[in-house]
Amino acid sequence: MNIQEFFFDLPLYQKVNKAEGCDSIIKFLRKDTLANQTVEGYNSIKRCHSTFSLYSGIDTVFTMPFGSSHIVPCTLSEKEDEFEVFEVILKCKRYGTLLHYLVRIEGSGSQKCISKVGQHPSVADIHIGQIHKYDKILPKEKMKEFTKAIGLAANGIGIGSFVYLRRIFEYLVFEAKDTATIDNQDFNEIDFEKARMNEKISMLSGYLPDYMIENNTIYGILSKGIHELSEEECKQYFIILRESIEMILDEKLEAYQKEKRKKEISKSLSQIASTLK
Repeated sequence: MNIQEFFFDLPLYQKVNKAEGCDSIIKFLRKDTLANQTVEGYNSIKRCHSTFSLYSGIDTVFTMPFGSSHIVPCTLSEKEDEFEVFEVILKCKRYGTLLHYLVRIEGSGSQKCISKVGQHPSVADIHIGQIHKYDKILPKEKMKEFTKAIGLAANGIGIGSFVYLRRIFEYLVFEAKDTATIDNQDFNEIDFEKARMNEKISMLSGYLPDYMIENNTIYGILSKGIHELSEEECKQYFIILRESIEMILDEKLEAYQKEKRKKEISKSLSQIASTLK
């Protein structure tokens, strides 16, 4: 778990332990390193990627043994019945936007872990803001499903998020099948319907993004997540699977924009040619 994933991808209450990088995250949050601490991320308010600096680190905490609270100096608690919550603020170096977090640190030694217990804007806000660019290549219904997948994952629901990611994957496959049916009279729809998903994808080579062809295991992972994996396993794998879907959509979007640009240039060339006659 790197710093960027912790702030911009990790759902609330999901713990990062020592083996997963807890210590490096805590080190990043120390006030004595404020001057050099930056992280890349998405500014959902300004809708752009930017660099964020650590504006407020873990210099004061609320320690809450058995529900009581008081401010104490920044020292990690070694008592099992205590945990510490820090207010952390990131500041966008481009626009000055502030991102607010409540970070909880508990345990000590090999049992130490860190999690977020509050965040504004939310992980869902950040991720949903990033997918608006796909409006041009996904119908409104599928955009809603993508949004639902992100919202569920951000709220710690793993299996449900996989359901919606798989629906988007299936939509892209069957959309390509419809195109292949129109373009290629020899395309065998009966064989296609009988084929497994990885076979369907192979049959649509030339109609699907290369990334989808090269990584046809995505569907199998999503299906296994829905039917066999635990909530925790699905939550653990969600980020990479969402990014895989985005890689497919990015390739599709690039092709769309390229075709649109070609048409615009061809139209302009035709107008110039008509003027010069």
